[in-house]
Amino acid sequence: MYTLTFPAMVGSLTASAPLVLFASAVPGFGGVHHINEQPPAYWHEMFTERGYHCYDFRTEIWNDEAIEPWYRMGALVYARAGLPVAGLEKYRVAEPLHLIHPDIFQACAPIGQNLILHDDRTKRRWYPEMM
Repeated sequence: MYTLTFPAMVGSLTASAPLVLFASAVPGFGGVHHINEQPPAYWHEMFTERGYHCYDFRTEIWNDEAIEPWYRMGALVYARAGLPVAGLEKYRVAEPLHLIHPDIFQACAPIGQNLILHDDRTKRRWYPEMM
């Protein structure tokens, strides 16, 4: 059985398309088949290594209840450098922010407890701490 690594998956996406709409689950998100929950910076590095720029349009869809909150939180566009991206230019970012949508946070946070998330940049993981 062939197992696709995550760098190989990003490589396959970038080899197949000059423009990629990419959504991923952040650490601690849970859910079905989320086998590699990572912050946006993890995926961003793989796309930029392949010559892709990031366009973060999430502020435009953040409050659109017709779109599921996990897509409003995690969807980013990656475009090959030099590709004309009419309408997206203003959304180009050096690195996407690690954002948690309030609907997701509210669903995951323990009721009656404070939850503090710590970002370990060396391990590229977020760790929760209950207070």
